[in-house]
Amino acid sequence: MVKTASKYVEVPREEQYSGCLIGQALGDALGFVVEGYSRGECLRYVNNYLRKGREGEIGRDPFPFGGRKIGDTLGN
Repeated sequence: MVKTASKYVEVPREEQYSGCLIGQALGDALGFVVEGYSRGECLRYVNNYLRKGREGEIGRDPFPFGGRKIGDTLGN
């Protein structure tokens, strides 16, 4: 615990920092492909790619995983 101006605050453990960073990295890696897209397009991405283990098959310029752009393949 660390004392602040008016109270004691519990400092997160090292595992909590690690978990936070890993969660952020995974969220960024899996979600950046559809960032800014509509809810429906995001759901199609989850159903057609993430749930089927196909997450590396599409990408987003300038990061084309597997060589295909998401706009060309999301509806498939």
